Amino acid sequence: PVILYFGFTRCPDACPLTMQHAARLAARLGGQGRKLRILFVTVDLAYDTIPRLKSFMAQFGPPPVFDALHGTPETLAALAHRYAVMYQAPKGIDAPDPVSGIGHSDATYLFGQDGRAVAIMTALSSPDPKLGQNAALIRKLMA
Repeated sequence: PVILYFGFTRCPDACPLTMQHAARLAARLGGQGRKLRILFVTVDLAYDTIPRLKSFMAQFGPPPVFDALHGTPETLAALAHRYAVMYQAPKGIDAPDPVSGIGHSDATYLFGQDGRAVAIMTALSSPDPKLGQNAALIRKLMA
């Protein structure tokens, strides 16, 4: 199973919280958690370089469970369109107050082992991530 989340490394709240909850979810799955893939897609292409993404993701867990994706503006736009994700980001690293200029939909997608979308896991970005319910859903996908 794959958890897919769109965000950015400079995010002060929702993005790190969602990744922390995803890490707790993977830990709750025990040994099965090593089969889970948690993918973070950056919407801040100008700032989130590969080294920054690796450093950010290392806070939550090691690859291959935790990984980040960085693409071209065109690939990001296509992926965001596919999953109806809204995002906006400054075009350059020197944009004034870039953090306040970045925004994105706060959806976390769950895909089964066959690649089909199974659920939108809205609770992972909330104060109550419903780890028990989400772990049960993922265990079903692994069965």
